[in-house]
Amino acid sequence: MGNILSRLVKSGVLQKSKSGMYTIAGQAYKEKGLPEALIRRTQQQLQRLRYLTAPAGFRKRPLRQFENELYLGIIGPHTQIALRKFQRSFQLPVTGTLDKMTQDTLDKMVTQPKSPPNF
Repeated sequence: MGNILSRLVKSGVLQKSKSGMYTIAGQAYKEKGLPEALIRRTQQQLQRLRYLTAPAGFRKRPLRQFENELYLGIIGPHTQIALRKFQRSFQLPVTGTLDKMTQDTLDKMVTQPKSPPNF
């Protein structure tokens, strides 16, 4: 993975800080120390529920950023937007971050799919 990270830094997609953290589109590589496996599982759940989808159209840069988020297992702008949409749909606090309440609701919805509550 180190070779891929160095290529992404050289291409300008990622930046590496002095502390060794990587950033994409201004977001921390690891959000509050969340394990990469948990972030990847959350992204898969959001994709399965159709909240996290590839950007429409043929503009390369947003699509590349989206693919990098999924490949690296990071919470970047696309994942944050998907989290906000999910949180809004289920009347959770809309933060765009992966908190316990959001994760529990995601787990529940993936195991027992239901429609979002009606407003």
